[in-house]
Amino acid sequence: MGGAVNHTFSAVGASPADVEECVCQPGYFFVPNPLHFVGDGHVENQAHRCARGKCKVVLHPMEMTVWYISKYASPPGSLVGQRGITLAQNFVALGHQAIVISSHSNHGAITVADHWKSFARGFDVANFLGVTMLLHRTVRYRKTVSLARIISWLSFEWGLLRLPVNRLPLPTHIIVSSLSLLSILNGYRLAKKTGAHLIFEIRDIWPLTLEAELGLRPSNIFIRVLSKIERFGYEKSAVVVGTMPNLVEHVHEVCSTAVRVETVGLGIDEDLEKLSSKYLPPPHSESLIVGYAGSIGLTNSLAIFLETARNIGPSNGIDFELWGGGDLLDKFERQHASHTHITFHGRLSREELHAEVTKAHVFFLSANDSPVWRAGQSLNKLVEYMALGRPVIAAYSGYPSMIDEAECGVFVPFEDGETLEQTLLSFRDSPRADLEKMGIKGRDWIRAHRSYRTLAEDYLAILGSLN
Repeated sequence: MGGAVNHTFSAVGASPADVEECVCQPGYFFVPNPLHFVGDGHVENQAHRCARGKCKVVLHPMEMTVWYISKYASPPGSLVGQRGITLAQNFVALGHQAIVISSHSNHGAITVADHWKSFARGFDVANFLGVTMLLHRTVRYRKTVSLARIISWLSFEWGLLRLPVNRLPLPTHIIVSSLSLLSILNGYRLAKKTGAHLIFEIRDIWPLTLEAELGLRPSNIFIRVLSKIERFGYEKSAVVVGTMPNLVEHVHEVCSTAVRVETVGLGIDEDLEKLSSKYLPPPHSESLIVGYAGSIGLTNSLAIFLETARNIGPSNGIDFELWGGGDLLDKFERQHASHTHITFHGRLSREELHAEVTKAHVFFLSANDSPVWRAGQSLNKLVEYMALGRPVIAAYSGYPSMIDEAECGVFVPFEDGETLEQTLLSFRDSPRADLEKMGIKGRDWIRAHRSYRTLAEDYLAILGSLN
């Protein structure tokens, strides 16, 4: 048996010892409370549960210790990047140990000084719901496309080389998340040193993303080096896990089709779960409010959106609201200062942002026409849009997912301004009740399929199959 397995059985007349002896097969154990339930779903202690009879028992392989390494993993309460800590907290809730290893050099992270104390060798440490989190005091950077960012990568890898392994629980599994591709080298070294299984998690496809965004050729020395690291990571990992749905196609183009590829998508983190727990319909407005929330930079491909907004003009019943900061915010604000139906709000806290974006009737996202998207998208903003219960218009020509599955919006070809304009006008003319129904479909789908408890169980099933 590999991975997470659910067993429902009757324990009528059995003592706790009898139940344990009867059910726990060699190599398996009862997940501790609160994952033991009686038939009515309430948490009970084991003795009381067995005395009452019907029980649901969740079994996992013997306890795993998972290290999750990602330079951009953020602590709870941050603006972005909480996938690592949220998965780890759910691993712990499901009866395992987890450590998240990250850095202070993360523009989306919010760190509260009182939570942290010095650990060793340039790392600070904190504990969040049973998860030990280490942050390396890495060289910081400001611009996402810059030499300083590369130096920051190298600084983090130096930190991993000096990681005080002997002061941490020995891992059974090491997950390396690819937002910093270089970390797979340290991940491989640490897996060899500790005897752990190595899992390569792909959230951005490097170096393909650099080739697409910066126009670098495959012959570029930097691209060639990163390509070798990418191939090495795929081939040396026990399994490659992508957050996008069609990563397997790319991986098998790069290396052998024997490489195992799985998918565990992005999910609703704890903060978003709290903020979106209650559906809030948009307030009444004569104009259709089309919102965008996220970074405003080169990689966000907002030019077609803003061009279409200008073409529609200020007297056509559509207002465009953009929330977020980034390298291009100042430039776009200057360019659109005279367009009264286009408003930039800048960067807000997550709570402030949630209160603001609920005024939108429809959300927009864009992803440039790049070979990267053949693997599918894994965009945090789409998860947040759907969780808020709003329809989504996506200027996107890649592998489709989520929006089409949930029937909560439309894809339009990237840079097809005419189709985008027609779509926006069509949404403007649709009954608001129909738009609300469409948005609620997306909300229902994302809550059913992308809770982090569900994703953690999927991940543990993969990890357990490696034992």
